[in-house]
Amino acid sequence: FSSLHPRCSAYEVVGQTCDQQGDNDGANEDSDCFSCTAEATNAGAPCAGAGGAPDETLCDSQCYDDASGMPVVPQTLCGRQSDCAAGQTCRGRCDGTVTCRKINQGPPLPLSRGGTAVCNITTFFSDVVGTSDIVTGETSKSYQLRTKVHLSSQVSLPCPVCGGVCAGGARDGLLCQGTCDVSGAPCRFDSDCTAPGDTTCTSDSPVDCPPSAFGQLGVCDLSLTCSSGVNQGEACRVEGESEFGTVSSDCPPDPESNLTGDGIEIGFAPVVSGLVSHPPLSPCTWPGFGNFGCPCPSGSSASARATKPNLCDPACDAAGPNFGLGCATNGASGSFTVCVGGTEAGQACDEDTDCSGGGTCSGNPLHCTAGGADRLQAPCSVDADCDTSPGSGDGVCSDACPGGRCVPLCVERGVCVGGPDDGLICAANADCASGGVCGNFDPEDGACTAGRDYSCNGPGLTWINCDEADAGTLRGCEWGADGVPGTDDDVAGAGTCRGGPKHCYLVDAFGVHGKAEGCSTLNGKGDPTNYNNVTAFCVPPTESAQINSSAGLGGPGRLRQRGVNISNFSSIPLPGRPGNTRSHGKDLASIADD
Repeated sequence: FSSLHPRCSAYEVVGQTCDQQGDNDGANEDSDCFSCTAEATNAGAPCAGAGGAPDETLCDSQCYDDASGMPVVPQTLCGRQSDCAAGQTCRGRCDGTVTCRKINQGPPLPLSRGGTAVCNITTFFSDVVGTSDIVTGETSKSYQLRTKVHLSSQVSLPCPVCGGVCAGGARDGLLCQGTCDVSGAPCRFDSDCTAPGDTTCTSDSPVDCPPSAFGQLGVCDLSLTCSSGVNQGEACRVEGESEFGTVSSDCPPDPESNLTGDGIEIGFAPVVSGLVSHPPLSPCTWPGFGNFGCPCPSGSSASARATKPNLCDPACDAAGPNFGLGCATNGASGSFTVCVGGTEAGQACDEDTDCSGGGTCSGNPLHCTAGGADRLQAPCSVDADCDTSPGSGDGVCSDACPGGRCVPLCVERGVCVGGPDDGLICAANADCASGGVCGNFDPEDGACTAGRDYSCNGPGLTWINCDEADAGTLRGCEWGADGVPGTDDDVAGAGTCRGGPKHCYLVDAFGVHGKAEGCSTLNGKGDPTNYNNVTAFCVPPTESAQINSSAGLGGPGRLRQRGVNISNFSSIPLPGRPGNTRSHGKDLASIADD
């Protein structure tokens, strides 16, 4: 399809990356492209010295006759001008102005969870190869990406944004929108103001940018300039919308905040217009988590590192008021119930059968159930750990899940719709400021909510067709020979409808994990012009335990790309419109779950 690998801006060797042209140290750097100029006898040879600086001694300069402009014969090498005779010039040097060009796959991706915020920059590290049917829209393509993860100091603004931040006032430097001059509707551009009488999007935004306590006024800076980072104050082009503002490749984060070197390697094999899914859950391989299932097993082609359910929050599965409450999750990553006794003592579990050798799944963690408001659900050892103040005696340290166990439960993912927090991640309406509600984060999959899945537990294939009202009743769960639920050959009363904690990775009614589907005319979900491609893959962990915990790495990821094929020449006609096509699209979702 296209040539997108990192390549030198000059002296390019076709098909080679910068690193392959340079020192082959695994990093594509500008110094890989430093080359001897054409006047040297070893023209094009690498000439980066220690520390990545140009090293002139690595280039074989030679004397040129000033009159003819040709090299002196016989060949005379020179290290300086004094090595050449009168009427000659020493030419040939190490060109350190050449750069390694990398092409971004879309704008920066801001992420924030659990008090950790990162800004991700993804670049192509290989060419895009594959096939595309310009009539049906069927597509299959493969390529390599690298994602650099930059740690951000601002939880509410992980990446620099292109305009739309408060200047002054109580929310100085935070996200904002302007207001339409007549209707007062939120806006970013004049074109957003379509109500009767509206003509202009103004920077006057008293809701988003209120005055400070000392009376300092705030306005919403809508100018298309980078809010921070290495290009702070410079002009930018909006390339994407996110829950953390408008982002642009013109506004990269500070490279000094990069925690992943040349980036996390991600291989797409392939991105298709059909159905993709992760492999079935396998036992997690991280020590202490072998009793749980993970969707990216150790030893997979994408990552051979240990896996654990690190994006799932430990929560109580007991019926009643404790159901869904986090277990020791206040100020910590939380604690699971563990085996007591037996050969698996201390390992996380969710049922007694997990604990071999006579052990029981009964080691619930302790957390504060009374005392200081800021200590509720905080891990504790004694009542005094939960006191409002030393010596107050009002703290209670007790079982985090009486009558049940602390197991991995999904945390609801939503996005605020309306109000000052519009576009920010939320779990419930209470997380959104006045005027906003917590809506669905992903219209395709639905929000992953803390709670229970109700399904039949019969043998063989099961059919998720029951709900809380059916709990305990027998249902016809096993499919018959035709493989279709609800027909006459189903086995009546094959299983009991029962509820269990929701999985952290969504599973459809057919037991497929991480399912996603693209579109082409063959599956009736698309057309050749408007494409939708998907892929599922495993993302390896970074070197930062803090980021791995917050982002769910290593773990499964899914990419969804939508775009438009545009006719650009007339050699291959398409039905209804002449010409071949090129594609132009933007990533709409790139997520890592576990």
